[in-house]
Amino acid sequence: MTEENKLKYVSNWYLFIPFFGLVFPDILSFFGILNGRDAVTYYGDIHKNHTNKILHMTLLPFAAYGYALGVPALFKLSYDDAALIRNWFYITFIIHYYSINAGITAIFAIIYFFPLYFSHIHYKPTFRIALEGIGIGTSLMIVMEYIGHTLFEIDNSRPEGVLNAILYSHFFITEEWVRLIYMPGAFTN
Repeated sequence: MTEENKLKYVSNWYLFIPFFGLVFPDILSFFGILNGRDAVTYYGDIHKNHTNKILHMTLLPFAAYGYALGVPALFKLSYDDAALIRNWFYITFIIHYYSINAGITAIFAIIYFFPLYFSHIHYKPTFRIALEGIGIGTSLMIVMEYIGHTLFEIDNSRPEGVLNAILYSHFFITEEWVRLIYMPGAFTN
């Protein structure tokens, strides 16, 4: 693919992202998937313990880095294609989260810029990078699930809530950071 065609290809995808971000709730609703504020509340129902929240707030951005680094490498995507997909998810989340709360979305964009940025810097389409990235993400998720939910929560994570967690955990923990910083009394539940 020539540089001119590649630029056109990438530009067309980036033009599509805002549209997808705007219709994302409708797509989720069509498939019967909880979305928006209701989905954030659903996720929060099993994340009430202070220690579990702190674990998620601290580790989830690093897990996002691991998956953003490792999953594209697993499929041996070129640097440009991996960057396109990572950016596509990031921008889609920003546009979708904006419909829930613009202020929280702005903070989400700042917090998750760094995992995105470092996944771009460290990316190589190799099996070693795939293992490292997925290993980071998975090990941190196991720590959050085992320590956070087994030791500190009454309820464990729900298997049917996995997609919900993938889509809304980042918004939830960003909201919890805001609560911790600006309303410490409201954070402890």
